[in-house]
Amino acid sequence: MSRFPDFYIAGFNRCGTSSLHRLLSFHPDICMSEPKEVFYFVVNDFYRRGPGYYDAHFKHAGDESLQGEATPSYIYKNQLYETSVKDYIWSEGEDSITRMARDVPGAKIIISMRNPFDNAQSNFEKAKVVGTEDPRATLEGVFEEEEKGVRKPEDIYRCYLYLTRYSAHIRHLLDHFPREQILFLLFEDWTQNQQQAMNDIAAFFRPEPLRCFGQGCVHE
Repeated sequence: MSRFPDFYIAGFNRCGTSSLHRLLSFHPDICMSEPKEVFYFVVNDFYRRGPGYYDAHFKHAGDESLQGEATPSYIYKNQLYETSVKDYIWSEGEDSITRMARDVPGAKIIISMRNPFDNAQSNFEKAKVVGTEDPRATLEGVFEEEEKGVRKPEDIYRCYLYLTRYSAHIRHLLDHFPREQILFLLFEDWTQNQQQAMNDIAAFFRPEPLRCFGQGCVHE
């Protein structure tokens, strides 16, 4: 029988979600998806394939207590894709969070945030590396385009001011999930004290049967 994950690292991009996924995968009571980002709730074609498709990303699971995945683009309000992360769609009627609220209303959600400017800069530099942003562009220039309405989140995913408008995305999340099911982490804090962060996550998962994390977590 297909099973949805118990928890999600649902945001934000460029806020250490890969490291969180890796650290959690070391725990003997946790099975993290392979690959890290499944994109199930945000890509329409994947979502249409149903839970059986989703469950295949956990075929390596044993008797672990919890299953989780990390797709940080789930957090963004009104943003979907059609067949891949290149086919961007602005969707005011349904998005990842509304789908998750319908399909996994009891899931626990982990959100990592960092300084908004650093986040925007990191997203921008990655876009240049992967070729979705003009290598000659500057962050100041794209900010100006967005402020003038030349770049609109309704038309293009690479709206870095919108991506770092935490209040809008978190308010949307809180409209669909109770506060007690959400754990907020600050990137600048948890990367400096990973053991405490892992212990906070273990406490957040209770009353699920989960052993404490051991020492020796390494951040990459």
